Amino acid sequence: MRMYFEPHLVKFVKHLPKDGNAELSLLKVHLLIEEILSLAIERNMKRPDLLRKSQLSFEQKRVLAQGFLTGASDCEWVWEAIEKLNRARNKLAHYLDNEVLEKKMEAFMQHVENVEGPPPDDAFNGPMQRFQLSAFKVFMHTLHIVEIDPSDVKIQIMLGDRKA
Repeated sequence: MRMYFEPHLVKFVKHLPKDGNAELSLLKVHLLIEEILSLAIERNMKRPDLLRKSQLSFEQKRVLAQGFLTGASDCEWVWEAIEKLNRARNKLAHYLDNEVLEKKMEAFMQHVENVEGPPPDDAFNGPMQRFQLSAFKVFMHTLHIVEIDPSDVKIQIMLGDRKA
C-alpha cells in the first residue's frame, strides 16, 4: 500500500540540508510548504491552471489554503506555524541582522513545541536540528490537512459524525 504522503516525504528529505544549516533549511522548508499550499488551492479551484499563471505571495497562498481547509482537521495550529515560518523567511530575505532572524525562528519552534511537545533529549544526535524537526512536524501535518477531502468532512458533519 502506497502512502499518499510518500512522494512529498521523499522530496522533503532530499532537499533538506544534511548538515542541518538553519538558514538553508528555512529557505527549503518554506519552498516545500509553499508547494503544498499551492496543491491545496489547486484542488479547490475549478480552473487550477489560473493559479499556476498567478503571482500570489506565500502569505496569500496560506490564507487561501486556510480558507479552503479550515475545519478539515484537528491541526488548526499549523496555520499559525506556517505564518511564523513565513515571518522568519521574510526576515532572512530582507535583513542581515541574525538576531532578529533567530527570534523569528525561535517563535516558530516554540509554537510547534507548545502543541507537539518538546523534542526528546536525544533528538539531535545527528544532523537533524531543532528547527528541522519542527519544520518536519509542520510539513507532515500540512500534508495531512491537504490530503483530507473537505467534502468528506462536510458529509460526516451533516450526518452527525463530529469526530472528523
